[in-house]
Amino acid sequence: MKLTIIFSSLLSSAVYCTKNKAMFRSRSAIAEQHDQPNRKLFSDDACLDHTNLLNVFINGCDFHSVLEGIQTVLPETCSHSAMMELQLLTGSTNGVDDAEEYVSEMCWNAWNMVDTTTFETIQTSFNDEFMNEYADGGGFLNTETGNFQGTQSSKYPTSKQSMDAGKKIDAYYKATSDGATSSRLEATFENLQNCEYQSIMCCFGRDRQSEDNNGNCKLEKCGKNADPMDNSNLCWTEPSFTTYPNHEEGKTHCHGFAWAEDDNDFLSQLKYNNFFYVSMYDHLYSRGYVQNQVVHKSGNSNDYVPMCSCIENMPPVSRSDCTQLDVSLTFRLMVDSKSGFLTAASENDLDIEFNACQGYDYSNPLRQENNDLASYAVRLVAEGKMSTATQYGMYETLLGYASPNSNNNEAVCKEEYEELTGEAYPHWCCTHDYKTCHTQSFCNRDKSVCRRECGGEWIRDDWCPADGIPKWGECTNNVDGCCAPGKCEGNQYYKQCL
Repeated sequence: MKLTIIFSSLLSSAVYCTKNKAMFRSRSAIAEQHDQPNRKLFSDDACLDHTNLLNVFINGCDFHSVLEGIQTVLPETCSHSAMMELQLLTGSTNGVDDAEEYVSEMCWNAWNMVDTTTFETIQTSFNDEFMNEYADGGGFLNTETGNFQGTQSSKYPTSKQSMDAGKKIDAYYKATSDGATSSRLEATFENLQNCEYQSIMCCFGRDRQSEDNNGNCKLEKCGKNADPMDNSNLCWTEPSFTTYPNHEEGKTHCHGFAWAEDDNDFLSQLKYNNFFYVSMYDHLYSRGYVQNQVVHKSGNSNDYVPMCSCIENMPPVSRSDCTQLDVSLTFRLMVDSKSGFLTAASENDLDIEFNACQGYDYSNPLRQENNDLASYAVRLVAEGKMSTATQYGMYETLLGYASPNSNNNEAVCKEEYEELTGEAYPHWCCTHDYKTCHTQSFCNRDKSVCRRECGGEWIRDDWCPADGIPKWGECTNNVDGCCAPGKCEGNQYYKQCL
């Protein structure tokens, strides 16, 4: 009688991002593994063989799921534990570590049986060069304005190349085979390789699409200055420690994901599926969020501010939203009738769901915090999928980790900046002349109050130099002297900053 055991665990929910291997091992490697001279088959001692370990199905293939599968079918008459049985079935002569190595290799090769796609599967032009530029915030998908879906704007018509790419992105997401939810997506472009802290984050600085109830791009009023929904604070850019390179802090929207240390974990094997969903489907196609969060205008052009990258390459921010993967994929465990060793094979029935991360509060791990990347790291550590060293490495970028879902946490930026540099963090205030702060403290409370209640502009108080010309001041003989964002306008006889 066929025995079918499907394991579904909380451990199979997660986000993606992991140390990437340069190439997948060949499927024939598992056969070579059976012939390794340092392994010895203990068939006489094992309680399971090819007759009673047959067609046992598990959800996922890693050490944890394989051990659970062995435990489930181990006879009550067996005199030793499932862990010992696994060592016997893998010919492990050096204890648990040796068994873990065998299972890692076995599962890696079983994963190679899963249908695989690439970014060029989505769109033939999405090669490594294109994707590197896209992740940095460049290329036509980022720089153009226009809707991928819905009503088209007569003022900002969508180009054919953008429209075609949008259709391909949507089709790949919805495909029932060889798509985002049914195949493993591979990526080889440099910007997302070898992430030290098992996580990737995107921070978007512009909204290119209207009519989607996200951001402030309007059908006939969008252009290059429309903002995404604000959910974070950019603290500074590196290596210059510039606290915001423009005259005011614009809106930024950060969203990321993380994965497990084990290369065979769902989160690790499918991390690029998550990248596709987060960056290209959920934010680019669905919301129109594009481009890196800043364009330097202060001379610090050497600061690297990508749109999406490994989290250690991103500038410090207060927080980030987060997407996790909930996955089912059946693997079959067997004992090879000839070699007597344990083997695994994929049933190739991958099904992925993309959901908001379910994590735990850093300060109170008993309290659940959702849709927050820093809080999701707490969960991965609790589940043994991430080390505390990696977690705190992530927190070098997610400075507001102790205050999850605090979208306007400028205080943590100030505290960390002053501790690192020994200098005062620039003060933000409300102004009417682009140079001096408002005299009423109420107006200086935050950007929203400044603009809505006081009719001012929210600026850094150190942005305009001492000799800068305030708004309405004469600039006839100094056309470049206006305090930003003021511009010198007028005729040859008289000009003023406006």
